[in-house]
Parts: sequence; C-alpha cells; structure tokens
Amino acid sequence: MRKIDKERKNLLFFLLVCFFFSINMTCFSLLLGHNPIEFDTKESKENHLNISASVSELWTFSPEGYVYSSAAMADLDNDGKLEVVIGSYDNNIYALNGEDGTVLWNYTSGSSIYASAALGDINGDSYIDVVIGSEDLKVYALNGRDGTEIWNFVTGLYVRSSPALGDLNGDNKIDVVVGSEDNKIYALNGEDGTEIWNYTTGGDVYSSASLGDINNDGKLEVVIGSHDDKIYALNGTDGTEIWNYTTGGNVHGSPCLGDINQDGNLEVVIGSYDGKIYALNGIDGT
Repeated sequence: MRKIDKERKNLLFFLLVCFFFSINMTCFSLLLGHNPIEFDTKESKENHLNISASVSELWTFSPEGYVYSSAAMADLDNDGKLEVVIGSYDNNIYALNGEDGTVLWNYTSGSSIYASAALGDINGDSYIDVVIGSEDLKVYALNGRDGTEIWNFVTGLYVRSSPALGDLNGDNKIDVVVGSEDNKIYALNGEDGTEIWNYTTGGDVYSSASLGDINNDGKLEVVIGSHDDKIYALNGTDGTEIWNYTTGGNVHGSPCLGDINQDGNLEVVIGSYDGKIYALNGIDGT
C-alpha cells in the first residue's frame, strides 16, 4: 500500500514539473516575440512565400486625374498582343501597351472621362476601334491603331454611360447604343456616328445598355436602366418600347442577360437603388 502511495506521489510530482516547465517555456517564447501556438512548419513557410511571390506588379501608369473608367482590352494594332484602353478625369482616353504600360496613344476630349470604352470594328476596316463617352456631352469613335478621331456625336448632357456595340438593324454593320444625362438613349450608326433613333426616359441615363434577343424575334433588343427608377426594353431597330419595369429607386447599374431558369429565353438581372436585385422575364418584363 505504501509502495502505491509513493508511486502516486512521484507521478504527481512529475506532472507538476512538466506543467511548470511548459508554462515557463511559453512565457519565455512570448518574451522573445514568438507565439508557440502558431506552428511555423517548413511547409507552411514555403506556402506563405509562394503566395507572396505570386502577387507581383507588372507595371503602373499614372494619368493626371482620377480613374473611374474601367479598362478594356483588345489587340488594337493586329500585332497579336493585347492593348489596354481606359479613360481618366484628366480628359484623356489612353491606349497602353499591355506588356509594359507605355502609352501607345492618347486622345484629349473636352472634359472628364467617367465612362468606359467599348471596343469593336465599327467601320469594317478589320481593326478594332474605340467608342467612349465624355462629360463634354460627346460620344467619340477613335481609330484603335493611332487614336485619331473617326467621328463624334453630341448629346444634350454628360455621357457617363458606357457604349454597347451590336448590329441593331440586321445590316451586318456595328451600331452603337449609349445613354446620356439628357434622359435619352441613343442608337448611332457605327460607321459615321449619325443617329438611328433616340428614346427619352424620365431621368438621367447613367446605366449602360445590354443587347440581346430577349423576345426571340431574331433581332437585338436594348435593355437599360434610368434614374426615373425604370428598366427599359427597346426595339433595337427603331427604339420603340417593348416594356418597362418600375423599381423603387434609381437604376444606375447595367443589366445582365442570360437564361437563368433554363426555359430557352433570356432573362434580365439588374440592381436598383432601392436595395433590390431584380430578375425579370425578358419577353414581357414581368
């Protein structure tokens, strides 16, 4: 019996020594600035280094103003490499070398550039052109190779809507659809910038249009929002209204089109300043 008690005492003493040794080593490690709870294994260190090494800056470019515009990319000069097109509040549209960020060309508009560029061959010369709006009330079409102006179209107010490109009237040529703060949506001939039609909403049009065959007639329709709280679907050929849907707030964002319920028809998804995201039937707007 005494032997068992002695063994218990020895075990208890051993456990107490281990406990105090562990506490002291923890305190000592913390004093040295090392957290013993964090297990810095060789593998975890290597993974950390690999993650850090994978994020690197290729280049930066600094215009003279804020950049609200989103970048667009395309091979502007048919050299097999992507260039970057972006606008700035310094009034300029820039085309940058995608590899190193050097300026290929810039075009100076009459005011700040808030909108983003649309890129496409609008004049049929097999080169990508640049279409973008400015707060000088104009929509510009620029030669993608050198930035020279092809045409400009004057609206009634700022153009913060980004253009959409597509063949609206089935003539196998690219047309331009863009909104303006003069409350209007414009469809323009891509070759020369002449107006095909316009549609007047009840508010500023910051929203950018989406183009798609939402009613299965084989032609493109125009879907766009307005600050009159509405979403509009318009006939792409003549701009007549197909339907509109009223939300509870300004519709500043741009719609996305897709068959989200797999019924073979396009639906419309868009957000509103009322805090809601809407999914609508593309055929009738319900």
